[in-house]
Amino acid sequence: MPKEEPVVFVRRASGLVRELGSLDIMAAVMATVVGAGILYFAVKAPVDFPGASIPGAYLIAALLEIPFVACMGLMVTSLPRSGGLYVPISRVLNPTIGFVGGWAFFICLGLVIGVVSFVSMLTLGTGFIIIGSLIGPLKGVGSALCSPIGSTMGALVLLFIAWMLILRGIRASKNVIRAIVFIPFIVLVAVALYFLAIGPGGAASNIDTVWGPGVFSSVIASAKGAGWKSVPFTLGATVPALLAVLWAYGGSENAANLGGEMRMMGKKIMYSFIAAITIVAVIYLLVTTATYHSFGDFIPAYAYLQTNAPNTLEGIIPGAVEPSIPFYMASSITSPWVAFVLILLLALWPINSVIIITLGCSRLLFGMSFDRALPERISSVNKRGSPTWATHLTVLIAIIGIFIIRQGVSSLLGILTITNVTIYWLFGLAVAVLPFLRPDIFDRIPVKSKFAVSAIGVYSFCFGFFAFLLAATELTIHMILMFIALLLIGLILYGWQQNKNVEKGIDLGKIYAQIPPG
Repeated sequence: MPKEEPVVFVRRASGLVRELGSLDIMAAVMATVVGAGILYFAVKAPVDFPGASIPGAYLIAALLEIPFVACMGLMVTSLPRSGGLYVPISRVLNPTIGFVGGWAFFICLGLVIGVVSFVSMLTLGTGFIIIGSLIGPLKGVGSALCSPIGSTMGALVLLFIAWMLILRGIRASKNVIRAIVFIPFIVLVAVALYFLAIGPGGAASNIDTVWGPGVFSSVIASAKGAGWKSVPFTLGATVPALLAVLWAYGGSENAANLGGEMRMMGKKIMYSFIAAITIVAVIYLLVTTATYHSFGDFIPAYAYLQTNAPNTLEGIIPGAVEPSIPFYMASSITSPWVAFVLILLLALWPINSVIIITLGCSRLLFGMSFDRALPERISSVNKRGSPTWATHLTVLIAIIGIFIIRQGVSSLLGILTITNVTIYWLFGLAVAVLPFLRPDIFDRIPVKSKFAVSAIGVYSFCFGFFAFLLAATELTIHMILMFIALLLIGLILYGWQQNKNVEKGIDLGKIYAQIPPG
């Protein structure tokens, strides 16, 4: 009998179930990316970036992001494995470099889950407060959800629901994800089309109907009296806004972490990524263009008063909340109950982000453990094909994120960006040299031109490094120290596991010379 090859990975098969088709990949990308990327920043930005064209910033970011997502989709097509971008980085550049990028991304995703869970409750609470101004009894519910205790408890409940759902396996998760992604997608498109339909005159008239006669003009006049000035558009003001807008487009790399559960569909995987990010870009442009077209100067005026003269704004609109797309929707729909239902449906965006990011984050941790870069126990899988310990640890990091954001630790928000984009430029560098260093992987890529693959890798590296440097400009010494501390924790775990591997006589070179089994 021929001698059986030794197992270099934790086991011969991943134990995951390939269930995700094109529709599921698109839903995963859209759920991770949209979230609060359009609901809040789009109408709060004029305060931080006066003179910026917000629709223009979203367009520029889309043109920068789509080629990067195409590159990522191309690599997932050739390497549909759990861990996403970590897999080519660790196989092409270096296992340790791959781990550093993967670990930083895991920390980012884990904390983001907690932050988004908390924000989900604030979104619901804000919605109840908005409608509560028109339907009195609901205002108390909103205030409770927006309180620190209410938001924390609600976030923990949401996280628990996501935890239980994910442990039931990808088959159970994907059907829920489809529903809670495409329903708010339809609502958001409908709201944008409604804004376009009513136009500037209808928006002003409806705001006066909902909040009282003369409110539209009073907000603008009061903002001018408080020091606000309408600043003409400049490209110089628009470019700095890319820092926040690029973050709003981030997330498709989390969907890549689910590669081990994607069906073997060839180029359809890449096309699914490109289609999803293109749809997101169209949604962003449609929503921002429609909102600014209809509400005009009311948007920067309201945001200015809410930030700099909240008491003045409260005198005009009692119970005024932070500006958001749901606020403008509720302010322009004269039926409070219709507005209330639509707000609840739009709140599904951050909620669905919690589920899909938890899925992707746990698979990233699973992929690194399966490569023996982390303790082997983390790669254990239950009978439904769901990683157990990887999911448990992901939820633990998310809980930490909830309590950190509750304390208002600004360092958290700083490291989220820098840990997120670290993996971008490492991935781009790996793809750029892949055709020359790993011909075995290149042979799996549907594009057979070494120049084309290397070129899109070079672009991805430049894009990622630009995003990295842009994010670094916002770092403080506290953020830098926290970033270093988190990386140090990961490297200690990595070093401990590598020592265990050596003690077991495992040839580390063989692990990263191979593609993980499906």
